[in-house]
Amino acid sequence: TFRGRPDPSTGSPLQQNHKGANVVSLEDPKKTMRENWRKKKELEEQRKLGNAPAEVDEEGKDINPHIPQYISSVPWYIDPSKRPTLKHQRPQPEKQKQYSSSGDWYKRGLQEHSVATRYRKGACENCGALTHKRKNCMERPRKVGAKYTGMDIAPDEQVQPQLMFDYDGKRDRWNGYNPEEHVKTVKEYSKVDLAKRTLKSQKLQEELASGNLEQVNSPRHQDCYMLALSGPGKYHQGPKEKSHRGSFQE
Repeated sequence: TFRGRPDPSTGSPLQQNHKGANVVSLEDPKKTMRENWRKKKELEEQRKLGNAPAEVDEEGKDINPHIPQYISSVPWYIDPSKRPTLKHQRPQPEKQKQYSSSGDWYKRGLQEHSVATRYRKGACENCGALTHKRKNCMERPRKVGAKYTGMDIAPDEQVQPQLMFDYDGKRDRWNGYNPEEHVKTVKEYSKVDLAKRTLKSQKLQEELASGNLEQVNSPRHQDCYMLALSGPGKYHQGPKEKSHRGSFQE
């Protein structure tokens, strides 16, 4: 029997079967993506409510579920395959500045065993020290420099380190303070106190030897309000004027 020519708009039955298969194959991934997105949103809501455990990054730290995705997700230009983390939001060790500690300070004094006996090449032409040049020399300009005389060579200074402090280190007024300086001050005051006590003891011994020791407990060495009054109403002390009237019994 003659079946007739197939309609070109619908195509052959084989083509129709292939088209249906293509439609199904395209719709399945979309449906799967929608299901995954829905499950992901439900899990996020459960985490925000505290019904599900929080997500953990590669270091084992919990990620706050209330943090937005654009913060917890690693940028694509860094590594798009990484899982959500906050490591890229934290300070990176390779980009951190290395500051000096609070105990570091500039060196004082001169170098030990740095006294030279002859002029060295590259040293200061004025004093002969190797740690600075002539334009930076702090000594009095000599009539004939150490470069030409080779005598009286100045010792070398300390090579100062390059210190870089943070905000607190720059404003620490006690940074670099030597506690031994305070010990010197305490010893100086102790000597003055000891000298005063010695002088007072010597003066007391001299008065005892001469017999002119004053009676400290005599009435004239006592305050007026501690004296024995001669009678009621005969002695008056003004509280404001600090005046005294009347007599007292010695």
